[in-house]
Amino acid sequence: MIEVVILDETHADSMGIYRLNVGCKYYIGATKNLLLRSIGHEKRINSWFVDMKYGKNSVTKICDYLLSNQWVTNLYIDLLEEVEYEECLVDAEQKWFDACFGDPDCLNFKMISYRKVDGIAIRPLIFAS
Repeated sequence: MIEVVILDETHADSMGIYRLNVGCKYYIGATKNLLLRSIGHEKRINSWFVDMKYGKNSVTKICDYLLSNQWVTNLYIDLLEEVEYEECLVDAEQKWFDACFGDPDCLNFKMISYRKVDGIAIRPLIFAS
């Protein structure tokens, strides 16, 4: 059973960009609430091990790594950058994606940020190619 631990509980209700530390690798994401996102990661990863549903996505990359590194039982999540408005998440996340673009330790499947806010699609202004 994999457990996701928030490194700094004072950020549990924070909105922003986070890093999920998976052994020697990591995943970058954006969230409106760090606590709810950590719970979501824990549920998705543990349910993946029950169903073993392979796909072209970050959960599969994370779980493949965990299968090869069974010493990893706890994943640690930390807030990298806090944002005030949900609309700011896309550009902030893209900045972090750009910084880790091509890094073999990054477990993100897609490196282009995107989200819908009030039904409106928001994409980054600039991203690395």
